Amino acid sequence: MVCNKCGANNADGVKFCSSCGNELSGGAPVNSYGTPANPYSAPAETPAKTAQPGKGLAVASMVCGIVSFFIFGLVLGVLAIIFGGVAKSKGNTSPMATAGIVCGAIGLGLYLLVLIICGGSMIAMM
Repeated sequence: MVCNKCGANNADGVKFCSSCGNELSGGAPVNSYGTPANPYSAPAETPAKTAQPGKGLAVASMVCGIVSFFIFGLVLGVLAIIFGGVAKSKGNTSPMATAGIVCGAIGLGLYLLVLIICGGSMIAMM
């Protein structure tokens, strides 16, 4: 029997390894191919993370929301809110969609505030 800790060969039926004293189980661990596993090998690869649904919409929402602070607050603010809402409805749990919605609302609010303060002269600029 092979020790799964130190790899030493032991007689069948013994309970502890004669080399390191490790408790022996029924047999050496085996890999998915049925051959003895190497205790010193690298761990198996973990599966790749799956992409979140609506990730592109979440990114677009955040970018539109941030840019709406500076230019085209009306258009980009509304787009940020729409893109963020659609990303959330598709099951996206990243904070980017939420940030896009918030930034879009702030950008839209700033645009409306400037519109009120300037007395409507901003409409002529668009």
